[in-house]
Amino acid sequence: MRRLNPKTGKFFKLGDSRDEDNLLFRQYVKKKNGKSTIDKDGFYAEAWRSPEDIKLHRDKNSIRDKKRKERKITKQRKVNPNTKKEWIYGEQDSRGMYFVGYRNYGDTEGYPVMKFMSPDGFLRAKVNHAIRNFKRRCKEKNIPYDEDCLNADYLISIMPKDMVCPALGVEMRFGSSDGNFEYQSPSLDKIIPCKGYVRGNVVWISYKANMIKHDASAKEVMKVAKWLEEIS
Repeated sequence: MRRLNPKTGKFFKLGDSRDEDNLLFRQYVKKKNGKSTIDKDGFYAEAWRSPEDIKLHRDKNSIRDKKRKERKITKQRKVNPNTKKEWIYGEQDSRGMYFVGYRNYGDTEGYPVMKFMSPDGFLRAKVNHAIRNFKRRCKEKNIPYDEDCLNADYLISIMPKDMVCPALGVEMRFGSSDGNFEYQSPSLDKIIPCKGYVRGNVVWISYKANMIKHDASAKEVMKVAKWLEEIS
């Protein structure tokens, strides 16, 4: 879990200062030498640098980004070697990294630069996207929720480690931009709908299982299942 900046109440960002010294925040360090850096309080380690080091880092990044953007796109998009088709959002490469789109400049060979995210980063991005949708829907429909529940750290902590839907037993995968894997996508379900999105009342199941359950009670779902068996 990332420690919050006590001054802003939000996650630290590059260049944030701290009161006890003249150092500035560089980044959260989730792993070091392949091992997790989480301390006894459950927080990731943090990298702090001098203002001079931060300025040097920013200057180098600025020069690098400028050179990159000067590279023109002269070739078509690369294809996924496994599918022999253009990459689809959410597909993984041989490293396990998730494809998430293209940049507007070319690589050294002229192909559009592809953007990939680590499994942890991809998961957090999808969960944060879901949280924004949940909060908007809750406000529109007056559904109870609390910030303690709808935060990425908590929702990631209750995600099934094997990514298997506890209701249907199928592998869950986040949906892609073209609709693939939609029914297998993880979906946050309210166990007791009227309680809303609060801790202890939410669970990740597949989108298909959520559609089957929707706002029905266990008895209602069983009745539908029995009826379906009879007419099939």
